[in-house]
Amino acid sequence: MVLKEFKNLTVTGEPAACTKFVTQVSDQLTEGWRRAKELEERISGNGNLACFACDVAPDRPAASLWMASSTDGALYVSNVVPVGQHQLQYDEYNAVLDDFANRFAQTAADQLGLKLVVTDGVLRIEDKLSETAFKALRRFSSSANRSTGSSHPMDAERWFEFIALVHKESSPLSPDDLGRWLRNEGWDDDQAFRLIVEYEQFCSLLRFYDSSR
Repeated sequence: MVLKEFKNLTVTGEPAACTKFVTQVSDQLTEGWRRAKELEERISGNGNLACFACDVAPDRPAASLWMASSTDGALYVSNVVPVGQHQLQYDEYNAVLDDFANRFAQTAADQLGLKLVVTDGVLRIEDKLSETAFKALRRFSSSANRSTGSSHPMDAERWFEFIALVHKESSPLSPDDLGRWLRNEGWDDDQAFRLIVEYEQFCSLLRFYDSSR
């Protein structure tokens, strides 16, 4: 089973060209897309965010796509917010981002000599961990009693080894991604939830310990 995730879009290159990117895209918008400056003024106020809104279409929901700039001047999609519904599923979010990229963003990037990258929307937990940490997680998941989680001393030792490696290596694995991986590996919802709560708490404790030394 393929685990999906929300796609990322980034634009990098010369700072001056990155500055022109939003205007270049805005001048090309068609097919139900528009620059939502009224939302920008209401939400950001300081011009640090650009908002592009789209109407509903057969291949996408209505939404507003937000772009922000990083400290080095690069641009990225910070969020895609639904209009008229509570939240977007992975496929819906990615459909809006892909439509924006394919219709406008890639063309603008090419015109300005910028590099545009869109991730593939597939969650590979091994990409968020070192090989050693991923093997430790595999050992715990394959050996642990699925009805007791990390309660047994031997299971707890394997679990703590994994968490210690994540902390030591500053791995960018979120509790949500860990929970999705555990469920995909056959853990039931209750035990997966308990483990991700432990994961978040222990990682926070280790960070606090380091900062207080």
